[in-house]
Amino acid sequence: MAAAGLSIGWVGAFAGARLVSGLLFGIRPVDPATYAAITAALTLMTAVAAYIPAKKAARIDPAECLRTQ
Repeated sequence: MAAAGLSIGWVGAFAGARLVSGLLFGIRPVDPATYAAITAALTLMTAVAAYIPAKKAARIDPAECLRTQ
């Protein structure tokens, strides 16, 4: 899901960059370093957001959880 979101975001960013290119001064509309940094940051946030609940769920005994339901 994160990869799909990043892909859609990239397409939107490229389209938006072309629309606002006249308003940008001193930078290019498509800056590879910016796209790489944002992709890395969002990927890291996605990994942390998935890891924390998974770590908590791994502590629960599955048999005990099913007995309480």
